[in-house]
Amino acid sequence: MKKIIIAKEKAVSLIIISVIFLILTLIWACVMEPLTTEVWSKPNVTQQEFTKDRYDCMKEANKGTNLGNTSGTVISNVDLYNYCMEARGWKLKEVSSTSQKIETYPFADGTKYEGSIVNGKPNGRGTYTWANGSKYDGEFVDGKISGKGTYTCRNGKQYRGDFANNKPVGFTVICD
Repeated sequence: MKKIIIAKEKAVSLIIISVIFLILTLIWACVMEPLTTEVWSKPNVTQQEFTKDRYDCMKEANKGTNLGNTSGTVISNVDLYNYCMEARGWKLKEVSSTSQKIETYPFADGTKYEGSIVNGKPNGRGTYTWANGSKYDGEFVDGKISGKGTYTCRNGKQYRGDFANNKPVGFTVICD
């Protein structure tokens, strides 16, 4: 009976050591491997053109149309969306997060931006806080609020959704 208890204790110890080793390996891999993100790019287009193409391709992907696929294989919505964007001339490219610099910029009027900066402009994820206490937390493209995010009014009301060119897409946010 003692041998069985000792064997169970050794097995539990071995499992605990294995889990700790796995966690340390994952942490090391995350630290050593630069993080990347994929972004759509197309020369000489506006944010409105990107938003329209993205919306149209999302609609097509959600319909489940195969957009010319004649192979008879089932295609996922993500693949349909990617195929649609590529058909409209967009290229999916990988951007390393090491090119993004996380900084805090306080301004004289009391506003503040904290987040990733690329070429001197907010790009990627960040938070912009106005002097009156309102705040936007989300994605930025070329210095403008664009992408998914949350706008919080100073009174606590929130809008979560898509933004383009510093405005919510399809909605007006009324704080008071």
